[in-house]
Amino acid sequence: MMTLDEIDAVCCGFVGCEVRYPFESAPDLRAWCIGGKMFAWSATESTPPTIQLKADPEMIPFLIANYTWISPGYHMNKRHWITARIAEAEASLLTGLLEDAHMLVVNKLPRAERMRFLPD
Repeated sequence: MMTLDEIDAVCCGFVGCEVRYPFESAPDLRAWCIGGKMFAWSATESTPPTIQLKADPEMIPFLIANYTWISPGYHMNKRHWITARIAEAEASLLTGLLEDAHMLVVNKLPRAERMRFLPD
């Protein structure tokens, strides 16, 4: 299990990660972005607490079928996003999914920009 603060620490540990609150109408919606592109977001007031993560479309069916705390992305393109219930999540797997989400977005950035965000 992880807390939202622990998730925030993982995401903010990625080179160039920015925390944004992109919607005036939803001030509790926190988004973690890289190069201006969102790779994860969470409504800080949601009950139960959840996080939406960008995910590899080929892995999404496997994740949903094998982990009860993972479901299709809420309010997102279900082909590219998953929802994880934070209180039920396995910390090591959720950390790995955050890393994967980050790299999915980094790898789609233009080459010059991408090089700034790759881990050493």
